Amino acid sequence: MKRLKGFYRLLIFSFIIFLPAAACSRTPGTSALTAPTAPATTVPATTVPAPTATASAAIETTPPLPERKPEEAEIHYQRGYGLFLAGDLAGAGAALDRALDADPLAYKAYNVKGIVLCYQGDCPAGTALIQTALALEPKDPYVKFNMAMAYKLQGDLDNALDWFLQTLTLDPANVWSFYGIATIYADRGNADKALEYLEKAILLDSSVKQTAKSQTEHFGALMSDPRFLLLVR
Repeated sequence: MKRLKGFYRLLIFSFIIFLPAAACSRTPGTSALTAPTAPATTVPATTVPAPTATASAAIETTPPLPERKPEEAEIHYQRGYGLFLAGDLAGAGAALDRALDADPLAYKAYNVKGIVLCYQGDCPAGTALIQTALALEPKDPYVKFNMAMAYKLQGDLDNALDWFLQTLTLDPANVWSFYGIATIYADRGNADKALEYLEKAILLDSSVKQTAKSQTEHFGALMSDPRFLLLVR
């Protein structure tokens, strides 16, 4: 992973030359005399030193841009993403690394590699990669969704909730953002809000019912609530 930027500076030197002025005087009561002229003073010309080879190189040479092979990167990304969905985190991480080797600006690979690291327990490194993806492409809802998941996995529910809501501003039909918000409210014991967002998720995708019924760690306290049972039947 490489981030390269070129920086250029131009140094400007100003040289100011002060020339002395000759003064003439006349003595009162005597005939006018012309004061002897002082010999002309030659001011040596100021020579600006030529830039050294090192300075010239710094000014004229631009850093090489990273080599990009986006088509190759996309192939590795798709493989890595598929392995991630299948639960093969190690295989996914390896494929995504190859995607980034092929294209150091492949934001989708940063995004998924980041959430892979979070699921592997390295949330700080994973969050940093997702932030890199966000800097490269701030308007992809999947990047914002993974940022929400990264915070959720760290137990930072306030930030997770905020990023789920940001995802919905870009993708108002994002099923799993509604579901993620429902789990946060359920974990906080706010049954009304949990059921409100769970219903929105189910209306978009009925398969959410099975997920909600199976995730007793979130909805255990609601399993006997008639409203919950009605939603997931």
